[in-house]
Amino acid sequence: MKVYYPSPQKYSKPKIKLIIFLSVFVFLALVFGGGYLVYASDFFKIKNIEVVGVKDFSKEDLVADLKDFFKNQSKTSLFLGSDNILVWRVEVNAFLAKTPQLKNLIVQKDILSRFVKVEVVEREKFGIWCLIKKNITLENTSSTVEQAGVNENCFWFDKEGILFVEAPVIEGELFNKVIDSTGRDLKLGDKILDDRLLENLVKVFEVFDTVDLKSKTIFINDLKIEEVTVMPAGFPKTLFSLRFDPRFSIVAIDALKKSGRWQKVEYADFRVENKVYYKFKQ
Repeated sequence: MKVYYPSPQKYSKPKIKLIIFLSVFVFLALVFGGGYLVYASDFFKIKNIEVVGVKDFSKEDLVADLKDFFKNQSKTSLFLGSDNILVWRVEVNAFLAKTPQLKNLIVQKDILSRFVKVEVVEREKFGIWCLIKKNITLENTSSTVEQAGVNENCFWFDKEGILFVEAPVIEGELFNKVIDSTGRDLKLGDKILDDRLLENLVKVFEVFDTVDLKSKTIFINDLKIEEVTVMPAGFPKTLFSLRFDPRFSIVAIDALKKSGRWQKVEYADFRVENKVYYKFKQ
């Protein structure tokens, strides 16, 4: 028995050209249609941006900075524009690096509803760090920034020791303040001290609050010796080490204050752990 197989269907040249034409047409339609959907239409255009957690930072400035940041991440992002939700990403470490006022930032987006939510955590002001070019004479009993010769190179810093925004030159003892005459060149985003020294610096300010030392200003002249000086007007010059916890000094200062002899002290030295050295005025 013979088996007959149908011969393969042969397409004519016009049909082949038509198939190719239709394939190219469909492909181009998909490309241009997709391009229009992504770029020209409102399908991916952000409807609303919600910002939560801001206190001192302007919402308008933050949104403008984020739009500029995301838009310039790539040539594609630059082409699509900052109002396209596709260019907004969750990776923002580079943005935080150039915006030290923000401790953290989270971007959440819903593409279907074209909604973006930005949650921020701002750095909290713990104190003011002022840089000067000359050393402070430790015999000087003034703790004012102006008399110390400080220009307006001052920054707010948080408990993590990050300089995050410029600060005015503030007189008086309303705020924690550090006068740095080490000659260092610090800028926004820099860390003032390593973690070990920073932790004890914060504790020196705790001593101030606990014993009401009548001063919130610390002088640092030389980081190599890891020591700080407090010179409250009308009160004893006080020296602390940043190598260990300074809070052992609280008991000694409190005892001297209760005895009425604190104002008679010329200086109090707490640079040796758990030991107190002081000298009375002549």
